[in-house]
Amino acid sequence: RDRYTGEHSGRVSLMTYRCCMLIEMSKYYRNTITLSAFCHDVGKISIPDGILHKEGPLTDAEYEEIKHHPQDGYDLLIKRSKYTHITDGVLYHQERWDGKGYPFGISGEQIPFPARIIAIADSIDAMLSDRPYRKALTQDECYA
Repeated sequence: RDRYTGEHSGRVSLMTYRCCMLIEMSKYYRNTITLSAFCHDVGKISIPDGILHKEGPLTDAEYEEIKHHPQDGYDLLIKRSKYTHITDGVLYHQERWDGKGYPFGISGEQIPFPARIIAIADSIDAMLSDRPYRKALTQDECYA
């Protein structure tokens, strides 16, 4: 829907692919996770532009709206049988190891493995990218 999200999805899927190569996944599993990474933010098509491109901090209500995008993406993909194998990465990519993520607040190994890899790539790309509300971090800041 917008240039930033498209480029972000490409970078996240490339990082995900490279990570899968490093841990020597099978070609099928690697390709499945990579496709899921490319589609991880598809649910953002339901987010109004005024929220998605806001240049300042989000209000609590706006942030709640953003938090729907994993479920919205899942709902979109699960209806199409050729995409059901990638839905775990889309639905759970915003979950956090400590349980403070969304949409379900699950933690640790409850988070499907594909979503854990995508979450790392997504976080790295977000930190290393200029955002409407802040400049990109340096690689050292991101690593820290």
